[in-house]
Amino acid sequence: MSLRPRPPSGYKRQNPSVIKEQSLPSQGYNVVRVNEDIARKVADVARLLYARGLVQVKGGNVSFYDRPEELLYITPTGVPRHTIREDDIAIMKIDGTVLV
Repeated sequence: MSLRPRPPSGYKRQNPSVIKEQSLPSQGYNVVRVNEDIARKVADVARLLYARGLVQVKGGNVSFYDRPEELLYITPTGVPRHTIREDDIAIMKIDGTVLV
C-alpha cells in the first residue's frame, strides 16, 4: 500500500460525506457514504495512543470497521502518530477497494 501525499494547506474534500465510486462505465456511479466523524475519531485515537506512550512515533495502526456501510477506516503507515489528521485516514471497502 502506498502512502497518499498530504493535501496542500487549506485543502477540503469536495462533499466529504459522499464519494462516487466508478464501477463499469455502463453502470455509472455507486454512491458510498463516508462518515467524516469516524475518520476524525480514528485520527484522535492515534494521537491519544502516542500521547500516552502506548505506540512509537511511527508505529501502531488504528482501524475501525463501519459495519452498516461496509467501510474500513485505517491510519497510514509511516506517518508520525502525533501529526495524523482526519484527511490522512485511508477509507476502503472490505474487498480492498481504496476510496480515499
